[in-house]
Amino acid sequence: MKEGYRPRITPWSIDESLSSSLTSFEDMAKFLVSYAILAPSGHNTQPWRFAIKSNSVEVYADYSRRLPVADGDDRELTMSIGAAITNLEVAAAHFGLKNEVRYHSGNDKELMARVILQKGDADKGLLDLFPAITGRRTNRLAFKDRELEAGDLEKLRRNSTFGQTSVQLVTDKGMKDRLAELIDEGDRVRMADRSFRKELGDWIRPAKSIADDGLMTDSIGIPGFLSWAGPWMMRTFNIGKSQGKKDADLAAKSAAIAVVLGSDSRDNLLDAGRLFERFTLTLTNMGMGYSFFNLPVEVPALRVKLKAFLDIGVLPQLLFRIGYAHPPDKAAPRRAVESVLLRES
Repeated sequence: MKEGYRPRITPWSIDESLSSSLTSFEDMAKFLVSYAILAPSGHNTQPWRFAIKSNSVEVYADYSRRLPVADGDDRELTMSIGAAITNLEVAAAHFGLKNEVRYHSGNDKELMARVILQKGDADKGLLDLFPAITGRRTNRLAFKDRELEAGDLEKLRRNSTFGQTSVQLVTDKGMKDRLAELIDEGDRVRMADRSFRKELGDWIRPAKSIADDGLMTDSIGIPGFLSWAGPWMMRTFNIGKSQGKKDADLAAKSAAIAVVLGSDSRDNLLDAGRLFERFTLTLTNMGMGYSFFNLPVEVPALRVKLKAFLDIGVLPQLLFRIGYAHPPDKAAPRRAVESVLLRES
């Protein structure tokens, strides 16, 4: 890590004006990657790498950062890659480049997509999302007690499809209460699994550490005086009952619960991740926040229950609440761009 690099501040404080001094495609592409790495990922693992080519940026999965217990089939990992692609697209549009995303279908399992970049008019919808990239946060705090305004609901629905994937919004109180019960059950089932708690504990970082990945204790509700013991506490104690009650309450009181829907194919999961990031950047621009409740989707039996309850023909991929909220004071850490770039051998 570079001297003076502050993982919770430096990567989120990008100086836009630097783009005017970049004369080569390689330098501009590297600058765009600085926005791509601000995408969300499971446990903030940041499971991506990038290679800069003559007219494109190749996006790779970094399977050394996978979550074999929480995400054994790499669904969430693949969606994280899709979210990073969206940030790259949005940043490219802002700096005067149009893009074409081509998913990779060859034998290289790690190579996910190529983002081809060239000068030209970009999608205005992407341009509008740019200010939200550095402001987007996963927000685990309580939201304001406020229902979705009709105009905001309509805007979100207009931004709820991409490719063969979609976002379903649940605003009905009875349905939110039932989903809250599934969220409670998911927390209890998952936290009863010691291997899940160990894996989660391995990614928890004390709030004052200089870690550039993982979940900081101050962002997941562990008090400052217990920060140092956060990883040990998570591995040692089953907090499923208390966590389930807390999450169920947050879900029931949210303005809406959102579900990303799509198939389990790799291309659809990349689309789901791209849609999710577009959706949450839209939320951010609207002064709203979100946080995940993915555990029911990670437990096969509960995923079946969720699919049946929603009466949908496709699969639930992500589950999260949304609402009006002030963003958290601190952002999650990020690795430096240099650490995620693949170099030519």
